[in-house]
Amino acid sequence: MRMIKLALLRFTALAGAVTLFATTPVVAQAIEGEADNAQIYAGVAASVNDEPITIADVANRARLILLSLGVQPNEQTIIQAQQRALDGLIDETLQVQEAQQWEIEISDLEIEEELERLAAGNGMTLAQFQTDLVAQGINPVTLRQQMKADIAWQRLVGGRYGSRVRISDLQIDDRLSRLEKSMDQVQLRVSEIYLPAYTPEQMAQMEQGAWDLRRQIQEGAPFGLVARQFSAAPTASNGGDLGWMSPSQLKEELAEAIKGLTPPAISEPVITEDGVYLVSLMEQREPVKAELAGFSLAQFETSGPDAEARLDEVEAAFSSCEAVDDAADAVDGVVAVKLGALPIDQTSIVYADLFTNTEEGTLTDTLTFDGDRKVRVVVCRQIMSGAQLPSREEMESRLREQQISLLADRYLRDLKREATILRR
Repeated sequence: MRMIKLALLRFTALAGAVTLFATTPVVAQAIEGEADNAQIYAGVAASVNDEPITIADVANRARLILLSLGVQPNEQTIIQAQQRALDGLIDETLQVQEAQQWEIEISDLEIEEELERLAAGNGMTLAQFQTDLVAQGINPVTLRQQMKADIAWQRLVGGRYGSRVRISDLQIDDRLSRLEKSMDQVQLRVSEIYLPAYTPEQMAQMEQGAWDLRRQIQEGAPFGLVARQFSAAPTASNGGDLGWMSPSQLKEELAEAIKGLTPPAISEPVITEDGVYLVSLMEQREPVKAELAGFSLAQFETSGPDAEARLDEVEAAFSSCEAVDDAADAVDGVVAVKLGALPIDQTSIVYADLFTNTEEGTLTDTLTFDGDRKVRVVVCRQIMSGAQLPSREEMESRLREQQISLLADRYLRDLKREATILRR
């Protein structure tokens, strides 16, 4: 089977339904014997707020999933693809319905442009791409529907939450600091597939499903594509990629599961309290020796005979580097200045020693300049080199995407809870 790379939903919780691996014999009949089951094939597989999803819709989407995985389908993979197809179509129907409530319209031109990009990514023109789909027994309409839902949902989520998500300097500093401190451990590049389970029966279903997915991956299905189709983790839209991590940053059960594996390797299914995981260990590297490269600083400045007392008041009001302006505003005559990053090679030995021996997030003793100008410096963070850390902009973008993804997942769960969904 020829594999086609598909642009899948960015925000959807791809495997939220707990019946992921339940059998659906009617749909199986529709896929495997549609010529002899025309009446069944035209039937309804589910309805979402009275809007029908036909068995033909499910069959077309299931073929698309199997084509994207690039594996030779067997009975189990067909069943999985059918249920994933139905879950995905239910999600998309809810997304489009909600977008319509907010009067979000997606033009045919926008869909065409996305399809053209997708075709180009497969080295084809749009006409060739659609011909290839038809040759595989897939109605191109199913991909257009998926694109429409994807664009509408991104626009809706971006409009509702994009301006609300604020990533603070404190959050960025905290994440970068934790990354720095983990750099003295072995670094692992890992990806995940998460199948949620909330009852013993569901756990058994998810464990069996995880074994089936593992077998498909070992037979050649790309881990990232399987994660996009089946994982319920926020990382699903990124192929399950967690990036470089130390073992201490992973869940204990996941770290234990890949302990001793030689990359590239995939764990056996990992049972946790909230579901089942598969973990892919892609690369491993030795700890990076980090060296002090500089400091992220701010300062409070004042002058006059009562300068020391005012600085004491500021220090008492100070809570974080993010709120230096608030602390200064609380005391008359004190000015806050965010100095930003100061490389260590541009710092005098005296001050380098002072900043090195000052705990992060605290103030130095008072420094005196030009007679009566008094300054206390805040060491927001010690900057380490050799750790191959993301930039502040990259970390901000990463945290922002994570928050929006979590908000979008919660939004979709709320829609499901409030909807009338009938599976036939």
